Amino acid sequence: MSPRGERAPSAARRTVLLAEDDPDLLRVAEVTLRLGGYRVLAAADGESALALVRRARPDVVLLDLRLPGLDGWELLERLRSDAALERVPVVVVTASADPSERERASAARVVDFLVKPMSADTLLAAVERALSESEPAPRS
Repeated sequence: MSPRGERAPSAARRTVLLAEDDPDLLRVAEVTLRLGGYRVLAAADGESALALVRRARPDVVLLDLRLPGLDGWELLERLRSDAALERVPVVVVTASADPSERERASAARVVDFLVKPMSADTLLAAVERALSESEPAPRS
């Protein structure tokens, strides 16, 4: 369900990994996604996020760029260089509105680039876009 009570069409049984080190932002995003009908995994640092991606194969990764240890950029690089993980859709969620970071993220094939804070609707819409872009085209 969205914050308005509507279930997103592609949310059912989809898994979103939140890689976020701010516990308050993590909690808000987790509640938003659960209310949207998603299964949510959470990691507070880059190493944990990478391990979860490898083990759980989430449908979407919401990635903070400023993670402790293995930062978001290095995590993204590792995902894109791993044949088994390179197609996992990633949405960058960051406090930085720096245009060079947006360009770098685009070059790394992220689906969306969100600047914190963002609304629940914006977060859910980005996850929906990531899911729809990662789904194979229907056969005719």
